[in-house]
Amino acid sequence: METNGALKPASVPQGNIGTLRDPPLYVVQVNGDFYMINGTIDLRRYTNGARVADLNEQYMLPHKLRPAAKDVLVVGSGGGVDVEAALLSGAEHVDALEIDPVIIQLGRQFNPSQSYQDPRVTVVNTDARPFFPRTNKTYDMIVFGFLDSQSLFSQMSSIRLDGYVYTRESFQEAFKLVRPGGLMSVSFFSGRHLWLLDRLIAMVRSATGSPPLIFTKPTGQVIILAAKGFLPPETSEIQSYRRIQKTPRETEEALDDWPYLYLRSRSIPADYLFTIGSLLLISALFIAATFDKQRRGLELHFFFLGAGFLLLETKSITTISLFFGTTWFVSMVVILGVLIMVLLANLVAARLKSFHRWFYLPLMASVAFLYFFPNSLVLGWSPYARFFYSVLLTPLPIFFAGLIFSLSLKASPDPSFAFGSNLLGAMVGGFVEYLGMIAGTKALLLVVLMLYLASLLAKSRAGRGRELTV
Repeated sequence: METNGALKPASVPQGNIGTLRDPPLYVVQVNGDFYMINGTIDLRRYTNGARVADLNEQYMLPHKLRPAAKDVLVVGSGGGVDVEAALLSGAEHVDALEIDPVIIQLGRQFNPSQSYQDPRVTVVNTDARPFFPRTNKTYDMIVFGFLDSQSLFSQMSSIRLDGYVYTRESFQEAFKLVRPGGLMSVSFFSGRHLWLLDRLIAMVRSATGSPPLIFTKPTGQVIILAAKGFLPPETSEIQSYRRIQKTPRETEEALDDWPYLYLRSRSIPADYLFTIGSLLLISALFIAATFDKQRRGLELHFFFLGAGFLLLETKSITTISLFFGTTWFVSMVVILGVLIMVLLANLVAARLKSFHRWFYLPLMASVAFLYFFPNSLVLGWSPYARFFYSVLLTPLPIFFAGLIFSLSLKASPDPSFAFGSNLLGAMVGGFVEYLGMIAGTKALLLVVLMLYLASLLAKSRAGRGRELTV
């Protein structure tokens, strides 16, 4: 809770929070860092409105340029400040889209505006991406709130929590829901990084087909507005923001296939490369130290199987987060799908006598299916259809790879050595996921295909009596 410029811990809101005169501003922190504000921007609630004048201007700016929006969609509604701005501007109905139920609950409890309790507001606890293609509603205004997640989605994925919201395809889908004469607003904190501002402008311009209006603040806030079928009027009421004319440079746009908004170019950051290189070097030294006369190096067949497996699993986490949003549910779906396929593979392998190279044919076909089948189509499906696709079809290659692994391990003269090679391959496959920062996430399936082809080649050479290890 902020009182007289100082922050004090608060576990419960003050009494009569919805009618309190000069209500406090509640600051939500995550891991000690600022995350969001729960407060009212209604100047009538304050003895001295200057206290929240900047916040009022920030959230009210889109409504000053497109007044009297009756139906409003807020994407990433947080504690409800954007929702209150729409209500103060005369909205008849607001759909508040927020993926985090805890954030919604905090808004209900601590936001003095109590905007989530207003009968004109419908709170929708879901992710934006599946909502856009499935809704049959249109809006006079769509507002993307300050959605900066400040963290990665998972230790097994290199995308951020808000990665798929800030892509060109996301803006395209949202703009389709804007009525003629309506407005789409994207608020962001660019941190004064001009390349990031360029990227956002380029994405909005590509998604809407016209140059957007751009308002910036010296502290780094930016509001990008795209109007559909009308020219927003000039206004003199905006004081701390200034309108700029800016044509983006040749800046790489964030896409569903490359959802790295905060990565300046298609490259792997130097600190990532240093960490990966160090771990690989340590692993190589450890392997060299354990050489003996009987076993030297790795069994390549099992090594490549392990690399393909973990790369496919990490790629699945990235893909399924597009279908359901970046929440714990995605990790559960991926793990469930992997466990089901591994179990089925073991059950089938127990009934087969020996390995056959033809098992690689359905493995390659299932990987090719995932590569060519459009993820945008899955987004429009019902939640149950998306769930079954994610649990049964996305991890389908793991079934065939697991079948190959089980039968190969059964026939191996040294199962512990084979399994160790497989685990080292899995480690390398996890590192290969970072190639998506260069080639895009879809290209990782081609890498999976090459890894499984390499395992087939290694198995074929071993079958002809050649050395299987390196």
